[in-house]
Amino acid sequence: MAILALCWLACLVLGVGGQQTTHTMALDALAHAAAARGDRPGAARLLEEADGLHAQVRHTLDDADRFDARVAREAPLRR
Repeated sequence: MAILALCWLACLVLGVGGQQTTHTMALDALAHAAAARGDRPGAARLLEEADGLHAQVRHTLDDADRFDARVAREAPLRR
């Protein structure tokens, strides 16, 4: 998580991709982490927020670029 925070901060400071694009990808990564630890409801909430932002930046961020979102959605249910 610390690496994610540093990457996100660096992107914001450098202006890489714009704030909404960076925010979308950060939420995707957090959703991936939540799904990996078995928190499916938390992952779903994060993905919902990321999807809302993605709708605004779809012209700069392709669905194929959202690797963490894809992995979070495909994560198996843990019992």
